[in-house]
Amino acid sequence: MLIPSKEMFRLRDKLRLKELAEKIGVKAPEYMSCTSLTDLHNAVNELGFPCMVKGPFYEAYKANSPGEAEGYFGKIASAWGYPIIVQKFIQGDEYDVIGCGDGNGSDLGVFAIRKMTITKLGKVWNAVSIRNEKLIEATKRVVKGLSWRGGFEFEVLLEDKTQEIYVLEINPRFPAWVYFPAGCGINLPARMVQLLTGQDYDTHSDYKSGKLMIRYTNELVKDISDFEQISTFGETSEKGE
Repeated sequence: MLIPSKEMFRLRDKLRLKELAEKIGVKAPEYMSCTSLTDLHNAVNELGFPCMVKGPFYEAYKANSPGEAEGYFGKIASAWGYPIIVQKFIQGDEYDVIGCGDGNGSDLGVFAIRKMTITKLGKVWNAVSIRNEKLIEATKRVVKGLSWRGGFEFEVLLEDKTQEIYVLEINPRFPAWVYFPAGCGINLPARMVQLLTGQDYDTHSDYKSGKLMIRYTNELVKDISDFEQISTFGETSEKGE
């Protein structure tokens, strides 16, 4: 499998963002790690409002007051445990770059988007492909600096006033919207499989900017017996279903 080593996984931890940012020549928002309400109060006093309250693995919320911060702190802690990360809020647009590293410092291609609409958990709902060479080069430095193995999602923010890049997170996997680059000519999972099976594969990052992705949900209406069949046997008895 093409997956990160334990050391690579530790290096992209949310609590080591400052160290990572220095390695790749970008910035990281100020943040503090909290394991108690006392820590939380100290953090919000230090960082001010608004601020981001983030879980160790998942969920992030913008808090505008002490009451909101405490509410999000309790909610995240009950679901994901500690530490809770309180991060200084930076005004700007959020961007993602996804790609795949070969484990030797090179990538199999990268693809960048600007988030247009996000869910309440901060996940992409629709986005547009963009070309930002400064952002793409920073991503390639991540891959090279960590000798990254496998898929990744590099989440950053470009500050409105300065256009400085602030690293927010590195997820050690392809995101749910990985079909977007495939639809634009960069099929990253296919390239990974080709590498692992000894086939020839592309490494270019040639794609068009201005392509729009819209995620949607779909509702299916079926007979309850079909659900029972799937629950019991893993498939329906109807052909073609």
